[in-house]
Amino acid sequence: MSLDRLKADVLHKLRVGLFGGISRPHLSLKGHNQIPQDSCQAPWEPAPWKHDLLLLRYMTAAPCHMTLPTLSDLDALRRVGDPLADAVVASLSNIGRPIRFEEVQRAAAQGDAACERFVQVTATPPDWVRWSRIERGRRLFVRTHVLSSAALLLGGMIESYTNPHIAEVLTYSGRLVESSRRRIMETGQMVYDTHLPDGLRPGAQGWRTLLQIRLLHGHIRFHLSKRRGSNADAPINQEDSAYTHLMFDVGVAEGLCKLGVTWSAEERQLHHEFWRLAGWFLGVDPVLLPASEREAVDLRSRIRGRHFAVDANAIELTQALLEGVELEPPFFLPKTTLFALTRRLQGRPISNALQIPQSRIHRLLVRSIRRPLSGFGWLLREVQPLEKLSHEVGQRYGQWIIARGLEGRPATFETRGNDGRP
Repeated sequence: MSLDRLKADVLHKLRVGLFGGISRPHLSLKGHNQIPQDSCQAPWEPAPWKHDLLLLRYMTAAPCHMTLPTLSDLDALRRVGDPLADAVVASLSNIGRPIRFEEVQRAAAQGDAACERFVQVTATPPDWVRWSRIERGRRLFVRTHVLSSAALLLGGMIESYTNPHIAEVLTYSGRLVESSRRRIMETGQMVYDTHLPDGLRPGAQGWRTLLQIRLLHGHIRFHLSKRRGSNADAPINQEDSAYTHLMFDVGVAEGLCKLGVTWSAEERQLHHEFWRLAGWFLGVDPVLLPASEREAVDLRSRIRGRHFAVDANAIELTQALLEGVELEPPFFLPKTTLFALTRRLQGRPISNALQIPQSRIHRLLVRSIRRPLSGFGWLLREVQPLEKLSHEVGQRYGQWIIARGLEGRPATFETRGNDGRP
């Protein structure tokens, strides 16, 4: 086959979204066209002069070997919680106090089989972990702390509210609406703990935080299951857990792109590997933890397309989140600017459905910062002293924000009582 013929064939496959596991969102979400698309989701239409570079990139890229879950697989995973954590909660359900990880360790030492299994499994990271890559992935979020937080809170978290199943559980817990500022800061503490140096290594603070959250989810599931009955989907089931987890993973990368900060393919993969390990400790099924960032993007699109809907819970949760961060950490921005940022991250159709007001002045302001931020992203990648400085500033700022936002009362990620509410 001639080189021209080969190039034409590969370019055709790029356009239809079949080459190397790439899927363009409007294809992977066929039948769900109410979900708007964004250039950050589908960067597969390059300028003509870039075609040869794309050919080289994708013809030499490692192939995607994982087969993503089918729709029937995802249906089945909706009935699965977290067997490891659920067994612990069932075993310790009569202790009469919140289940802490330290309690699980003590029970394991005393011979409780479920607790012993939980401790053993979570103390041994999977074989695919490469700690040098985890460390590189960890730094990416920290070095653009405020922008990464915007991509997560105003982008990923609000997007997760458009999944009615997730919004229902969050509304039931009540705390995001009743104590939105503290709940947001508790999420920030989880992110901060995991992004400490070596934070995901067994025994580290980030590792302990993830396991405590995993037990909290098991406790909520234990009590909500009693209310729902045996024929309903499991609360905080595997599909919903994976979708929420992907908001921290590929959702942050996409949000940063919309704000102007673009990561290289290698950086996106490193960030994905970091959160893949975090998801493993949180109890997400390995079938929902793809090895490559491209597969993670496809999986997120597949799950999103199945459940996307804006309901009253989504609107209430969105309003609570925006009110919780108005003139507060980590942004210290007025609500009008928060509206503009959120509309940029969510797009017009979803923003309108969520009843997020628009302001022409603030919209233009948000658009005007994209080009400088694009240059900033490139500088962080190419200038090591600047990357180190930005990382140090981000680490210190995160520490200050958490201390200020939680007012000296660190999150324990425990339940308040016997109804499963955190």
